[in-house]
Amino acid sequence: MSIRLELIQALSKAPPLLGDKRERVLEYLYSQINDDGGFKNRNGESDLYYSVFGYEAIGALEGQLPRDNYGKYLDRHDDIESLNFFDLVCLARCRRNLDDNELTNESAGQIGDKLLEFRSEDGGFNSESDKRQGTAYGCFLALAAFQDLNIDLPETDGLVQCIESLKTRDGAYANDRLHPVGATPPTAAAITMLKQLDRPIGQDTQQWLLSRFLEMGGFTANEGMSIADLLSTAITLHALALCGADLDPIREPCRHYVESLWSTEGGFRGHWMDQICDCEYTYYGLLALGHLV
Repeated sequence: MSIRLELIQALSKAPPLLGDKRERVLEYLYSQINDDGGFKNRNGESDLYYSVFGYEAIGALEGQLPRDNYGKYLDRHDDIESLNFFDLVCLARCRRNLDDNELTNESAGQIGDKLLEFRSEDGGFNSESDKRQGTAYGCFLALAAFQDLNIDLPETDGLVQCIESLKTRDGAYANDRLHPVGATPPTAAAITMLKQLDRPIGQDTQQWLLSRFLEMGGFTANEGMSIADLLSTAITLHALALCGADLDPIREPCRHYVESLWSTEGGFRGHWMDQICDCEYTYYGLLALGHLV
């Protein structure tokens, strides 16, 4: 099962915990669709990145997917050569979400060839081309994109070597070697990728993630932080679930934490001090709840 399908499967389990909030969340997500078919970023502009989250969240809640306008919005990004790394991976995901037949072999090949320009010398991927070293985030996005394109990523051993070069002494993973400090997002991403590539996950890595849990509920982004956030909580729960970890001891406090970030506006906020909802954090709210059923 691909990274995309693993996430969608978890998202689809969220509705029972939403209860009567489900319709309100759907209304919020619909309100985030611009007239051109794209989903709004925090500035209200249509954005491929936010469109991934909005579209998948609606699908997980079994809402009416805006296929026609969404497709027209994606058509505006058909100049592959002009797209940056993030737009490329988001376009691949959006096309695959719209319809499994939406990506022709020709268009998938064009996106794949362009993505390979961002392969770093160490076998990983970086959001900037012609880099010596890859990043955990770049590797994660590239691997998921090639799966969405239905193209085998060449030389996965190089990708694994890049990922493992980012592991820190305490079992965590850093995003890059310039800042070799373990953090939750790259560690969760590393687990997801290594699972996809049938590589072992160290017990020290799982333990490091578990140690980011706060008794009040939720997970922090870094060691020593006293405030949890929704992104860290959702991706940690997802990574731990992939490892088969027992979530029962943290299930209730995490559920209460996630529910505390829901707004009567209909969406989810990123953390307690964040006053703005968006599609991305609403997606992460659903992802976290999906693992807490």
